[in-house]
Amino acid sequence: MPQATIHLRNIRKGKHISRLLLVGLVVVVKMALNDFSGTSLQGLDKNKPVTAALLNEAGGSRIHSFGKLYIGSLDTSQNDTGVIKSPLPFAEGELNNVNETLYSMDTEQESSTAAAATDVKPTVNMQIEVRKSTLNLTVVDLISKANHNLKHKNLFHRFTPLYGTWVAVQLSRRKYNLLTNHTVYVHDCDKGDLPKEWLSLGELSCNRELINQAKVVIVPPMKGLLWDLAWDLDFQCYNSEMFMAFANLFVDKLSKLEPIDPVGCWISRRGATHSTVTNLNEVLDMMLDVFPRVKELEFNANYTVEQNVKMLRECTVLFGNHGAGHTNAIYARPGVSVVEIIGKSKPAYYRNINMLLNQNYESIIGDPTRKISEPDFTIDVEEARAALIRARDHASDWIEKHGYWR
Repeated sequence: MPQATIHLRNIRKGKHISRLLLVGLVVVVKMALNDFSGTSLQGLDKNKPVTAALLNEAGGSRIHSFGKLYIGSLDTSQNDTGVIKSPLPFAEGELNNVNETLYSMDTEQESSTAAAATDVKPTVNMQIEVRKSTLNLTVVDLISKANHNLKHKNLFHRFTPLYGTWVAVQLSRRKYNLLTNHTVYVHDCDKGDLPKEWLSLGELSCNRELINQAKVVIVPPMKGLLWDLAWDLDFQCYNSEMFMAFANLFVDKLSKLEPIDPVGCWISRRGATHSTVTNLNEVLDMMLDVFPRVKELEFNANYTVEQNVKMLRECTVLFGNHGAGHTNAIYARPGVSVVEIIGKSKPAYYRNINMLLNQNYESIIGDPTRKISEPDFTIDVEEARAALIRARDHASDWIEKHGYWR
């Protein structure tokens, strides 16, 4: 098992510290890729971002203890309640201030990651504060480190802080056993409503005073996790129980569904400025040769989770140019196959979402002259046809055999 380095130091009382925080501890947990040892590193490139490893939970490749914190059954060191024991010296009623860092990253490294570099280590920074408060309340502070992705029109952008927030709450509940009767997500309503996906996490509020009154305050990461997988096209990250548990917030992964005739769904990019298609009619005609039925999906940032789930319910194959619409695969039925057109680029945003959900995924070039940031793709119809036939057959076999969510 990898070992975390834990440093403890005393906190001095300061003017900026609440009177509730008279004494406490700051616990900083730092884990680097060099801390990992043994068979858990087999097949991994040490220059690859470690967040990919964090999310890879297949075949015994559960890279470190943080990767096991979010589903109690994944870890053997549990107490009788199924909650993982805290490794920290928390006494009953003891006042503590917990500052947890899973990784560390600066702005320059983040930019390098976005530029498809593979020699940087991505990060997730979060803070968990525990106070002596009689109010049995956990507040998730979405104001202190809020960024534009919270309310972005792009679904992938919106899901990155959403997933990071969910991970932070699971960490506090399962690692530190910080359970309260009530959890509220506090955001800045002056900047507009949160997207509808946030309703799946729990109660939302604009009351900033709750941040000062709560017993547990969590400042979740706004970066890392899904973002850090954006360019790891070759990283083999497969069905993550952690990510599937997150997806369960939106759709019931245990629902029984009857097998259906194959339905090919084209993810529309009408109105987009890049990754647009010049020969769309030809592509849709080809899809009608492959599938008994074809649907064109037009997603809208204002749609509810229920609307998205309903729209995707019949789709057995999702097909389209690279774009945020592919994030909606999280709402798709079991056994869905995904074919993404990426041109001469190598993005992995949506591919890794599919892989983490154990969905069948294939990318095709489509147009070797275009990058995903450019318009006017002319799709190679025969390349697309061959990929769609493979995807159709895989989905049909899976659904016929299973008929239920993943």
